[in-house]
Amino acid sequence: MSEEIDCNEKLDSALVRQLIGQALDVGTVWLTDHCRKGQRERRVLMTEVLNCLRKGAIGEGCFEEGAWRYRVSDDFMTAVVEFESPIEVTVVTIWKIDN
Repeated sequence: MSEEIDCNEKLDSALVRQLIGQALDVGTVWLTDHCRKGQRERRVLMTEVLNCLRKGAIGEGCFEEGAWRYRVSDDFMTAVVEFESPIEVTVVTIWKIDN
């Protein structure tokens, strides 16, 4: 089924959730250099990023810099992701949520 999905089109939140799960289970999760820098500055562990992706709520997609991007938020942080393919997700940026 993943071969039929066009990641260049806007995806609904249920499909975004499914694709993130696929990427986590059998695909690839990439972090941009910007994300890695933010991760170091904010002292965010990779396990925290992965937990956010696995359990976070999916926000409405928006088209930015040539790709559809989606916010994924849990109680602790927000990640912005985009899809390279149905089994490759790139984390563009992250930030911690002040509680």
